Amino acid sequence: MNNQRWIIVLGAVVSIAAIAVFLVMQQASSPEKTVEKFYHAIEKKDHEELKTLLVADEEKAKMNKVSLQALINYLNQNNASFEAIKDGFEDQISNEDYSTSTQQISLIEDEKKWGVFSQYKLKAKTVAIKVKDEQENDNINKLSAGGMTIPVQNKEEGVYGPVLPGVYELETTVSNQLGVFKEKAKKDLWGNTEISLFIDDVKLVKEDKKVQQEILEAIAVFNSDFAVFQTSSFNMEKFTNVTDTIKEINSFAKADFERAKDYIDEVQSQYLGSVVNTDGLTVHYFNEQWKADAQALVSYSNKLKLREQTAYEDFSDETIWNYSLIYDNDKKKWLIANVVDTRKGKADTQFWNSKKEMKVSNPEVHKWMRTGQKDQAIF
Repeated sequence: MNNQRWIIVLGAVVSIAAIAVFLVMQQASSPEKTVEKFYHAIEKKDHEELKTLLVADEEKAKMNKVSLQALINYLNQNNASFEAIKDGFEDQISNEDYSTSTQQISLIEDEKKWGVFSQYKLKAKTVAIKVKDEQENDNINKLSAGGMTIPVQNKEEGVYGPVLPGVYELETTVSNQLGVFKEKAKKDLWGNTEISLFIDDVKLVKEDKKVQQEILEAIAVFNSDFAVFQTSSFNMEKFTNVTDTIKEINSFAKADFERAKDYIDEVQSQYLGSVVNTDGLTVHYFNEQWKADAQALVSYSNKLKLREQTAYEDFSDETIWNYSLIYDNDKKKWLIANVVDTRKGKADTQFWNSKKEMKVSNPEVHKWMRTGQKDQAIF
């Protein structure tokens, strides 16, 4: 009798324990508990806990620290979107509807644990990124976020992804005739299946220090060549970085010198340096051609000695020149396409907010001299 009583008591204990375990397991895997864990992960910014709760609607979407943190950051920074997600969860639980909803994140029913207990996950709608570039000749080499490379979905259309929704610090690597450039942009990837990312490559090129320096160096070369040009019977071939167009425009200078040289014994020219208006430095792209405009105050020490005179006349000049340049893709360098002497002087540079002085160390004096009836250029 005692044995039977113990068996009955033991059976009751086991039954109670089994019921308790069932209730605990059921509660632990309830939709409410899943949502509670999600809120906790967002609040504590715990990407590891979030990873156990989340599934993406696209298997190719990377679920790592970068993408999970992007989701956490977005919901912490955008309360309205977070509240909409919460309302969506409440509606699903109230209606016991665990299919994918219209929200960015939905509560869905997962596979049963041990074939008995219902489990729930959070399904995120992934986002694709369409990179739009102003210039068709540019190549988008890479799109990344926090060191995570975002895969190419459609190279021809410039579509990348998929990625988890969130706020990302995107870095786009672009290459064109002028080099390789990187554009950084903070972007909310939320609310649509595809988000556009516009790349202003002209702005990238204009702000690139290397491109700026190349343009300044082209100007400096021209300015130096100009002193040689003035003391070589105005030989246009002395210019080393100009277009054929500018040679044609200035060809008349040689004819003028030929008419006047009989009255000249010596010409001296010395390029002293320049001051560039860096605010006036612009780069643009038109008709598949990279172009630039610049402005500089240019200084020369020029002297002229007429025949049968011993004294030199000083024709030193310091005026503002406007430059137009084009990038020659074959020569891989900037060429001067046109120069206009504005006849404005140093006083006008007071209106320039940003300047760069280009000094010439030990500036060379270039000379054209007459020896009998023979012209002689001395450098």
